[in-house]
Amino acid sequence: MLDETGKGEVDGNIHIVGVLIPSALFHTLKDLFGIADTKKSHSYEYWDNLFNKISSFFKNGLKFVEEKISPSDADKYNLNKIMDVTYQKALISLLKNVDVSNCRITIDDYGIGDTLKTFFGSLEGQKAEIIVAPKSDDKYIETKLASLISKREREKILKSINENPEYIINGLSVGSGNSGDKQTINWLKEWYFYKKPWPWFIKKSFSTIR
Repeated sequence: MLDETGKGEVDGNIHIVGVLIPSALFHTLKDLFGIADTKKSHSYEYWDNLFNKISSFFKNGLKFVEEKISPSDADKYNLNKIMDVTYQKALISLLKNVDVSNCRITIDDYGIGDTLKTFFGSLEGQKAEIIVAPKSDDKYIETKLASLISKREREKILKSINENPEYIINGLSVGSGNSGDKQTINWLKEWYFYKKPWPWFIKKSFSTIR
């Protein structure tokens, strides 16, 4: 039901997505998207193509909500704590007018804290099933879809950043934002060498930047 993208990257928002799947669509969606690979890097077009296929089910009751944590907020607050609050906000929106006693709520275990645990406890009191599991997008179609959508939303913004001449320096664009990406590291070095202020999309608290 819930997953995020962008937590570990030095650039961009953290995109938190919640997906609500009607039980009647469960097996169809699992057959269509269960083998989709969320672990490898792909272009925006790849994720957008998957999203367009997913969106065809919106008329049948499939829903999603997205919340974003900006780089400035990621720098300012404890990351896991702000993720707890943001996940709770997404869940409240997603479960509005829904009988939670008929819901299975799954979330990737990023190290959830007391805030979200308390909220999950209240949902369990309403007979919801709660699953917190590492690599849950490999096991549950609801978190798989949340992961696919969150990756599409991140790549859409990253594509606009990479194509913006304002953020190209000496022919280099920022790349994937992963600290293991040579293009990203070279872009960061060039940007820093010319002593430009870091743009809005850089998480300045990350060790790569410090």
